[in-house]
Amino acid sequence: MVVSVNRIRPQLAKERIEGCHICTCVTPGEPQVFLGKDKAFTFDYVFDIDSQQEQIYTQCIEKLIEGCFEGYNATVFAYGQMMQCLKLGALSRTTASTQMNVQSSRSHAIFTIHLCQTRMCPQIDAVSYWF
Repeated sequence: MVVSVNRIRPQLAKERIEGCHICTCVTPGEPQVFLGKDKAFTFDYVFDIDSQQEQIYTQCIEKLIEGCFEGYNATVFAYGQMMQCLKLGALSRTTASTQMNVQSSRSHAIFTIHLCQTRMCPQIDAVSYWF
């Protein structure tokens, strides 16, 4: 199953200073984003500029994580400015300035968590069990 999520980021300070206008619009009550006046894109979830990370996690990710503890596999592909979640990994990354971002990543990171579940039942002695 694939779920598409779009979060519109707030403007950068540089964009506000330069007077850049916001070119996206979220359709209220619908998972739809308009780019400009005529290009519409539909997703499973849409989060506007004022959304918080916790809200996105609760609505989109939390059930996937819970499913992992029930034996299901889950993958979350997050693109964009997610480095606040991977601060330690960022130390070994190569970055450089771009027009969009003062410290843009020049590499991609894969953050993998492997969960191993082991059944912890007491072992029953087969001989004493039957008597």
